[in-house]
Amino acid sequence: MICKNPSIKKAVLTFMVGMAFFFSACQTGQVGSGAGRSLTGYSGAVADYEAGRYERALDAFDKILKDRPNHPEIHMVRYYQAFCYYYTGDNQKAVDLVTGWIKDNPDRPELYKMQKLAGDASKAAGQTVDACSWMLDSLKTASASGVSGSVQKFISDSIYDLIAQGSEDDLKQIRTLDSITPFLSSIYLKQAEIALDDERYQEAKKLASLSIRVAGANSQPELEGKGREFLDLIEAKIKEKGIADVKEKQLIGCLLPLQGKYSLFGEEYLNGIQLGMDIFNSSNEDVYIELIVKNTNVSSEDTLKAVEELIKDNVIAIIGPVAMSSSTAAAKKAQEHGVPIITFTQKENIIEEGNMVFRNFLTPSSEINTLLKKAVNDYGMTRFGIFYPETTYGKSLMELFWNKVEEMGGEITAVESYNAKDTDFSDGIKKMVGLYYPRPESLFKKLKAEKLARLEKIKSKLIEESSGESDGQLTGAGLSGTAEAVTAIETVKPETTASNEAMEEEAEDPLSELPDEAAIEEEAKTDPIIDFDAVFIPDDSQNIAQIAPQFPFNGIFNVPFLGTRGWMSDELINSTSEYLQYAMFPVGFFADEDSEMVERFVEKYRAAYGKEPGLLAATGYDTIKMIREVLNVRDIATRSDFRDALEEYDMYEGVTGDISFDNRGEVEKTPRLLMVFGKKLYMIE
Repeated sequence: MICKNPSIKKAVLTFMVGMAFFFSACQTGQVGSGAGRSLTGYSGAVADYEAGRYERALDAFDKILKDRPNHPEIHMVRYYQAFCYYYTGDNQKAVDLVTGWIKDNPDRPELYKMQKLAGDASKAAGQTVDACSWMLDSLKTASASGVSGSVQKFISDSIYDLIAQGSEDDLKQIRTLDSITPFLSSIYLKQAEIALDDERYQEAKKLASLSIRVAGANSQPELEGKGREFLDLIEAKIKEKGIADVKEKQLIGCLLPLQGKYSLFGEEYLNGIQLGMDIFNSSNEDVYIELIVKNTNVSSEDTLKAVEELIKDNVIAIIGPVAMSSSTAAAKKAQEHGVPIITFTQKENIIEEGNMVFRNFLTPSSEINTLLKKAVNDYGMTRFGIFYPETTYGKSLMELFWNKVEEMGGEITAVESYNAKDTDFSDGIKKMVGLYYPRPESLFKKLKAEKLARLEKIKSKLIEESSGESDGQLTGAGLSGTAEAVTAIETVKPETTASNEAMEEEAEDPLSELPDEAAIEEEAKTDPIIDFDAVFIPDDSQNIAQIAPQFPFNGIFNVPFLGTRGWMSDELINSTSEYLQYAMFPVGFFADEDSEMVERFVEKYRAAYGKEPGLLAATGYDTIKMIREVLNVRDIATRSDFRDALEEYDMYEGVTGDISFDNRGEVEKTPRLLMVFGKKLYMIE
């Protein structure tokens, strides 16, 4: 046997015996007594090949190729030729033949064998990166073809061998190859070994940590264990050498809309995040985070592309995005790759995408729940009206509010909608209180009887009271159905410096102030029927500024409003507060909260950006500050480590409230409740 390739001489016999099944040719013809001359030549060449007489076999195959270019087994002739060149040491010729063969035979079952051969030839020629690329192609083809697991393992072991023998430059290039993901942990570990040998201890530690992280993400416990063992070795070396240990900087991905119609939202989030990273404090030495920001454009396609890029960058976690569609796409992709993601979306079911998905943003259901607990439990409200815009948001909030009221044992007594583009809301308001349609005679008689009964009750009370003072329930002739609710709110109204001295002079004859029967009859025909304790309006501040004044204009007084976080607006309070007294609504952040932490945040934000922070900035600030704290107090090497730490972390104290996550990934924090009193907003407990 003649073998010119020095790297093959000792291994050829073992290789041919042990892996004969891998490289054996798929012969279609056999030598027989009736075989023709050309078939005998092909069979003879194959026999020489299998006997290890590669140069003789090569001559025979070359002759067949020259004399019989249309030979029925021409693909196998070229197949054997490539192996013969490899075994006789002409590696480049072998690779060239493989390249041509694959071009002409892309669907042959021998494809993965030829790709493996090109990998072996490239390796023998010292071309490690090319060898690895060919091996990866072979493994991919074998897997797609359903080749046995033992063969796939054999190819994988060849790739691991290449990584183990690769230089630092080789490994950097191999890391960029397609389909390399399952081998990244081994590459980082080998790079860590090289760095440690060169006494680049901090770099070695970073690479070992990356190896652990990637192994964890790829569910490779054996490689993860090797990485942890090597990391322990590196840290022992650092300690032994007395080198100051520098904590590894973690990469955090950030997905925000920074262009287009939602860019203002994205910029506010980013402002808060940058402030939370202390980018304006150059002397800060405990920042172990590097932020990689990607623009989502509120596009699912752009978002998916951005997530894939962040995964390749080896981020430990992702924060964002904002829009519902983008958040869903990002959550699915992050879950698929085992990357923890903290979204800023209100989409109710986002956390159902998987255990890697978290949310740090209050949902409408949590806001309504807090609002109604206060209204029902503290203020005794049980009957509610709903006045909502005919929008997706308005309808959704109407349904949430209605369902929650019924859960708490209350009732909805009036519901009307309006076009969000309207400026006159009188029709809807009149329908809520029975003023839009002619009042039936039966209803008129019922209302008249009720009013007369109340009138007699008030007369009796006034006669009995020697002082003759009003008890505060005679507003509107003492017939308002919501006076009790307003009185209840007044007992817990925010403190004010306004004088509490009596503003009305005592009437000489209180009974003379009461309406007579004729007035009562007129009221029964024309007074609004207010059978609710408060009205819920799920709209933004601009529409509320137009809607609120139209309630008293239509004769509806002393009915508190309940709103949503969309009401948060200084302009609304300044222009419309007289019509919103005792109105309550939930918010995720209140810049005027009596809190040192909030005051410091607001001051820093003003100094950095020259404006007031809102909910989005505060949420971004809290999110990155919480991540920093988690990374500082926990030893985190993998994405799974970070996910576990996030779930186990208990109550981060932030400017938007105390934050933690339940075992589903939902944020656990309570909205602030604000009440309008005078021309100011007050936070109520």
